[in-house]
Amino acid sequence: MNQADIERALLERLYEPYFRERNGLNLHSGREELGIDETAFWNTVDEMSHQGLIRARAMGGYYEIDAPGTIKAENEGVSPEEITKENRHIRTVVLGQLAKVYEKGGSFADAYIETMSGLNLCDRSLTLHVHCCK
Repeated sequence: MNQADIERALLERLYEPYFRERNGLNLHSGREELGIDETAFWNTVDEMSHQGLIRARAMGGYYEIDAPGTIKAENEGVSPEEITKENRHIRTVVLGQLAKVYEKGGSFADAYIETMSGLNLCDRSLTLHVHCCK
C-alpha cells in the first residue's frame, strides 16, 4: 500500500466510529488487520496528524478523525453514504443559522450552541458537527 491508500483506509476506518459511537480506534490493531508495513503506516499517521486530518485520542495508539479528515473522507467517497448525507445536512443547517447571526450582528456577533437548539437537531449531532463549520 502506498501513502494515499493508507490514508484512505484510515479515514474510512475512523469516520463511522466517530459519528456513531464517538469512539477512537486503536491503530495498532488496525494496522495489523490491514497488514500494512509498520514504518509506512506510522509515517502516514504522523503526516495525517500534522495535516489535522486525525488526532490522538488516548494513549496506546487510539486516534479519531478530525474536522478536515471528515471533509476529506466525504469528498473522497470513503465515508458511509447515509452518515455523509446526514452530516452535510447538519452543516448546511448550522451554516444557515450562522449566516443569520452574521446578518444581524456582523463580524463580531456571538453565536452559541444553546441558541441553535431550536434547529431540530439533537445536541450530540449539533456538537459533533459545529467544529466542521469553522
